[in-house]
Formats: sequence, structure tokens, C-alpha cells
Amino acid sequence: MGHINPTLGIGQKLIERNHKVAWTGIMEIPPNEFPERGKFFLQESKELTELMEGLKDKNSISGLESIQFVVEEFFIPLGKWMFSETLKVIDLFNPDVVINDMQTFAGAFGAYVRGIPYVTSVTNATAGTEVMEEMTKVLEWEQNLLLSLQKELGIFSEKNISFSDKLCLVFSTGDFIGSENFPESFRFVGPIISRPSMATFDWEKFRASDFPKILISMGTTGRGERQLFFEKMVAAFTDKHFTIVAVAEENLLPCWPKNFIVQPYVPQLVLMKELDVVI
Repeated sequence: MGHINPTLGIGQKLIERNHKVAWTGIMEIPPNEFPERGKFFLQESKELTELMEGLKDKNSISGLESIQFVVEEFFIPLGKWMFSETLKVIDLFNPDVVINDMQTFAGAFGAYVRGIPYVTSVTNATAGTEVMEEMTKVLEWEQNLLLSLQKELGIFSEKNISFSDKLCLVFSTGDFIGSENFPESFRFVGPIISRPSMATFDWEKFRASDFPKILISMGTTGRGERQLFFEKMVAAFTDKHFTIVAVAEENLLPCWPKNFIVQPYVPQLVLMKELDVVI
């Protein structure tokens, strides 16, 4: 949900201004998180299911190996598979503008092919900055993969079009990232703090505690990485004078300490007002 959340806030505001807004993707958005008048087009197939299943075998890899795996074995195949499906959605919904996630290349490719202006949603602003420029070989390798994918899909642009050269919405600030070397298309809009959220939460247990309250979340990671991480968090905070809100599946670990509240989705923006620390 980390890559989707900012677009939910933007979409909600557009809907309030009487625009028609739709999303498409490979995972359904929980109804209590989705704008009431928005539309969602789910993309699914046996091939996609097999692709997702293949990720489970690689949960423990890290570092450059993890970058290689996620790009070669997930982002590129996903972009290839989603391209035709995204074109169908674009033709059906007939949008004036497409917003594509930085890692969902099919949105940009589809808009480009149909001649529709597109904006890229950037949730990791180190892409294209001096942080990544120190990894020149990695960048060249990724660019070549994307150019090859474009040609395979019949897009013969000499440049990588997965990022819009007109506008990239970065949901952060330059100061926070610690760099000034950004493309001209990058516009730092900060976090989106207004978005629909009706996620249920154990407020009674949360507010009954007088201990400092800590939110722990890993964002978009593999299950294996989350399991190792939360095992360390449990070891550190079990029976300590803290109330822990862990954003995780309850079945991720065999059992959780009594001072933990464990949910896969939480009303994070509301919670922020009552937290002491976020990890």
C-alpha cells in the first residue's frame, strides 16, 4: 500500500472537485481505504499468480542481489504482463491524464503509446539522484533493461520513458533526502496527509496504556525480511514499558507479546498524532 497511499489522497481531492478517477493494479485496495466514488480495475491472471508465487522463494536475499532479483524477476516481467492489460483499462476509461507509479512501468508505457500526458508518482526519491549516481553500473544495467523492454513492447524511444519528463510528484522533501541533484521534472510536494481511511483499530488497548507508544512498520518488503525484522523487534520490546503498534500480518510470527498491537493495516495518519516514536 505504500506506493498506492499517496495517490488515494490525490484521487480523493480530484473526486471532490468532480473529476472521474480510476485506479488499476494487481492487488485490490481495501474498501475502507478506497475513495467512495473511485473506480478500480483489477488485473489478474494465472501468469501473474505464478509471478507473485516466485517472490516467496527469494525473501532472504539482500543488497545488490535483491536489486537484481526484484528488477529482473519482478518489475520487468510485471511491466511486460501489465502493458496489454493497462492499455485495455486506458481504452475503457479514456483518461485525460495517467499517473503511473515509479515501479509500475506499464502505466507510463500505456500513456505514451496512447499519446496521453502522464505524471509519475515517486515514493522513493533517491531514484535519479546523486545517491544512485554513485552506483553508475547499476543504473546503466537498469536503464538497458528498460530500453529492451520498451523495444519488446514496440516502443522505440531512445530514452527511458518510465519516468515522466514533464512532472514527477515526489512525496517527500529535498532536505529530508539530503540531496539537491534532482531532475527538473521532480516536484517535491511533501507527504499526502489527507486520504480516506476507515481501518479498524484497537483504540481501547492503545489508549488504556500510559506507556510511550511506538509504531513499527517496514513498508514494502518481502515476508522473509519482515519476519526477521519483527523477530528482532519482539526480542527488543517484549514486556518492556512501551506499547508497540506493529504493522504486520498476525500470522507472521507464532505469537506476539501482550504489549504489541498487530494489524496489517492501521489508521496511520490518525495514529501519528498519538505516537512517541516511529520505527
